[in-house]
Amino acid sequence: MDMQEAKQKAKLILDEERIAPTIRYEPFRRATDAELLAMVLIDDRGRHPRRVLEKPNFFQFKSTNFDLLCALLDQLDESKKLELLVFVRQRILNSRAFRIP
Repeated sequence: MDMQEAKQKAKLILDEERIAPTIRYEPFRRATDAELLAMVLIDDRGRHPRRVLEKPNFFQFKSTNFDLLCALLDQLDESKKLELLVFVRQRILNSRAFRIP
């Protein structure tokens, strides 16, 4: 795959993520009653800023579009991967890269 095609596909994936985000967090496993109780006791509704519940063993990041970007990256030669990553980074940081019609 050539770089121009890869950039066009990455652009389409990033556009789709802005329109219909695919990011979600799925539980790794079912929490025990004691763990659920601990989470409820940490409830900070009304408190600003809220404390962050850091439980990396409970949840896993999932994103269809992230997986598509990874698959796209895997199709490139090692020498071209950095160029695509730079393109994606610039695109994400550009606040005018996407406009809702």
